[in-house]
Amino acid sequence: MVTLPRIRRAQFRTGAASMALLLTAMTVGLWADAGEPQPAPLPRGIEPRAEELVQEWCKRIQGIDQFAVEAEGTMDVLLPTGQKVQYGHHYSAAIDRPSKLTVDMSGDEINRTIWNDGKTITLLDKTANAYAQLKAPESTDAMIDALMADYGIDVPLADLLSGNPRDVLLSRSTHGVYMGLHAINGRDCHHVAFRQDNIDWQMWLDAGETLSLRKMIITYKLEPGQPQYALTIVNETANDLQAETFEFTPPDGAEQMTLDRVQKEGGGQ
Repeated sequence: MVTLPRIRRAQFRTGAASMALLLTAMTVGLWADAGEPQPAPLPRGIEPRAEELVQEWCKRIQGIDQFAVEAEGTMDVLLPTGQKVQYGHHYSAAIDRPSKLTVDMSGDEINRTIWNDGKTITLLDKTANAYAQLKAPESTDAMIDALMADYGIDVPLADLLSGNPRDVLLSRSTHGVYMGLHAINGRDCHHVAFRQDNIDWQMWLDAGETLSLRKMIITYKLEPGQPQYALTIVNETANDLQAETFEFTPPDGAEQMTLDRVQKEGGGQ
């Protein structure tokens, strides 16, 4: 079984940890308008150009109340024999800040959808055709943290959807470099690479008119075999989302269960 913990949680892991995806970024300078409290400066060893690019991207994402993103991810898994294999997943997510969210996951190890309409969280395991519902916290950040803390359920793309992503990556980064312009799917992108105590991460940010994330790679360097999680953004839109996007309609024949049982019926994904 493979889970997908977020980067923010991976920072505190000292032993074996599952692989994960988390998109995040933010740092000093452009974070706030004049007069607002400024975050603590980043450690030495981070090049200003790399810092500025990640900060600008994160500021852009945080300034959008509604957006949707679609991505393809690959994840390294180390078999008991020591052989490294790769699983693939497709993700789509939409958010209406501060409290509405939907995330769909499908692929080799995951086949589920999560909705939060602002009042109720619904998790549907599409393989088992079973769902569970919980009372929703006041914000998507609180929902994501509660699912992980209480049920061990991680939400892919969580830090991209976070209201305060700076602490996830840059506040714990010790080194950061600007690698130059490198192409992703034929588009020139600013390539940056950062280091933390237990992970290395890279981002490719579109060098065109809009500084969009095109790709991200996370290397879990304390894990056996140093597995990687790679994410490529397929599509990103920022526009008015319909209320139906965040509303759950049970599929034909779907059975409502407790969340623990849904996880069991779905193979504990």
